[in-house]
Amino acid sequence: MAVDSLVHNFLHRTGILAAFDRRHPYGARCYRPDGCTGVIHEIAARIDASQNNSRLPKTFPRLGQFAIWSFCAETQTNFCNGRQINDRFPCTRLDCPVGSTCARLPLRPPQSEELGHARAVRFRRPQSAPRPFQQGNLDGLCGIYALINAIRLTTADHLNLSKDEWTGIFACLLTEADAHTGATNLVTGGIGLGRMMPLARHAIDHIASNHGMELTMSRPLIDLHKPSHRKLVAELRRLVKGPASAILIGIGGHLDHWSVLRSVGDHTLGLFDSGGLRRIRIDRCRTGQEKKLGTEIQHVLHPDWIICLSAEH
Repeated sequence: MAVDSLVHNFLHRTGILAAFDRRHPYGARCYRPDGCTGVIHEIAARIDASQNNSRLPKTFPRLGQFAIWSFCAETQTNFCNGRQINDRFPCTRLDCPVGSTCARLPLRPPQSEELGHARAVRFRRPQSAPRPFQQGNLDGLCGIYALINAIRLTTADHLNLSKDEWTGIFACLLTEADAHTGATNLVTGGIGLGRMMPLARHAIDHIASNHGMELTMSRPLIDLHKPSHRKLVAELRRLVKGPASAILIGIGGHLDHWSVLRSVGDHTLGLFDSGGLRRIRIDRCRTGQEKKLGTEIQHVLHPDWIICLSAEH
């Protein structure tokens, strides 16, 4: 089984090598049991390849290696490689199907300005061409988008608004937020809970006045005192099953982001998200009262940051 740099780099960027406690540079160790080959074999042992093709053995590491290579190679899917990602920094792609399950570890992070500076200057390679920022990379408008997406889910069976009408709602909310926060602070600083609540009330009034539909807002978990993340996730699983409703959720930590909760599975929280995130791992979540996790990627949840929008019957 061939383990080229594409496969090794993918296992590094996604945090898989770190998760298996087998970090190492690309080289001979990639072919050892304590390197990339060992990781691929362990992953393959957890996947029944015969379910996709009855002619394949149940455990088929070569299939996993080929899938990773195809995902990365320029001549194949062309997603995860050095031409698509600036390896000095965490990946910023929002269209990647791996989504929030990827640790986005830089392959060659810049050296400290103090430690190793002389060596960094001596051997510094020419800087790669800059890559374009995507919409949302630099602004803090996720709160407004999350609010609109929550309204869309809540009203899906009752309203059929055009894109122009949704644009009007966006403009209305942006104007309201600008009046109280200021455009610069809004775009660069984002929307905290203190501004999200009145903004949601304004959105509810707008929907009632302009589209004739009554919505209600609640904070169903505000009385939940210092829950564990397991307790909080269990409550979210209950809430997300409510009819004609949507759950706005603030996610602190690595993402620092407003989104809409769509589902709660055994291992992930499913999102209806303006930035293209599909899910976050539950084992990477903690509450503000719990100690920090031993992972680079962690998501902080809090009962106060849960807002429920519902359609009145």
